[in-house]
Amino acid sequence: TSIARLYRVSRGGKYYILKTTNSELDLSYIFKREFDLSKDLCHPYIAYIFDYVSVSEIGEGILMEYVEGRSLSEFLKENPELKQRTRVWNQLLEAVDYIHKKGILHNDLKPENIMVTWSGNNVKLIDFGLSDNAAHHMYKTLGCTSGYASPELLGREHLDVRSDIYSLGLIMKEIFGRRYICISSKASSLLFNASI
Repeated sequence: TSIARLYRVSRGGKYYILKTTNSELDLSYIFKREFDLSKDLCHPYIAYIFDYVSVSEIGEGILMEYVEGRSLSEFLKENPELKQRTRVWNQLLEAVDYIHKKGILHNDLKPENIMVTWSGNNVKLIDFGLSDNAAHHMYKTLGCTSGYASPELLGREHLDVRSDIYSLGLIMKEIFGRRYICISSKASSLLFNASI
């Protein structure tokens, strides 16, 4: 069962997304935590969070930027040129580097959480619902999409930025195929518990 419901809402003639809890589940604390973690993020390749609001008949939720675009998976189905793929990849790296410098782990990097705008083919990283910073990840139940999650994330072990890098390695393979296979394979097979 999805823990979230998304509504497109209009305010002042502009569209936004309102992300609320599934009415069958009382998980508003997850959305409050997501809001607290992401409200101060300000980056051109990350969907902007505006406010935490309460709407009659819908409930509490996060008011966020409405991205006119498609997921990375849908973008790749269009068979974009290498130059376009490289540009999207570089923007994604910039976005992830930014949150890591803020001490935040995304914990759910996957093509469905990477939007590519129709206008300009720019990245918008979304869905920080499973994110956490290094100081707090041990104090909650982590969630993730198993196909892109590091073994450490699946095993509820100690995490750092290398967990997101593991996911990026898998995404890199989808974007470039075998072009940079040595790099993507190394990223998605990191030995996180090894001494550095």
